[in-house]
Amino acid sequence: MFRRMGMMVLAMVVAPGLVLAHGGHDHGTNKKAPWAPRADATGTYGTKSKASVTPVTLKKLFKATDKYKGKLIRVEGVIKTVCKVKGCWMMIKQGKRKMRVRFKGYKFFMPTNSEGYKAVAYGYARKAIIPVRVLRHYAMDRGDVEGAKKITKPKVTVAFTASWVELSKVKKAAKKAAKKAAKPATRK
Repeated sequence: MFRRMGMMVLAMVVAPGLVLAHGGHDHGTNKKAPWAPRADATGTYGTKSKASVTPVTLKKLFKATDKYKGKLIRVEGVIKTVCKVKGCWMMIKQGKRKMRVRFKGYKFFMPTNSEGYKAVAYGYARKAIIPVRVLRHYAMDRGDVEGAKKITKPKVTVAFTASWVELSKVKKAAKKAAKKAAKPATRK
């Protein structure tokens, strides 16, 4: 009897994990959610902290990632890509460098039409190896079905988890955001 109860408890603990195996999150379908496109995406997303922050360029971060491990850092760049389904990640670019930014605890998201906005992200960085499965998931999120099929190797990169992000307009972003707010994106 105790053995059977132990198996039932184990199943109750493991089953939710299997449901969340899809990249660790569920994209949902709520179009009135905070990530829904909007005409003006400026503002602060996430929870601000009063802790000391170290500003770092992407070039320096990629060159000496371990130097900043465990430190709250500030990076900035222009948003090049956002998850089209829910805004659960974004790619920022500064100079020739690009970096994916995910959001702490999956508790906040970027509007799906925030491409072209200036992002100042506050959070933590570390070296990471991104598995093929996750890279394909990211390609699907940005609507690149053919690109997802071509991914065959994991990628060594810098993983950045933002505690909060501040978005501001870059001149071209305002017009682009207004256009995209009118038509919602869907996964292909």
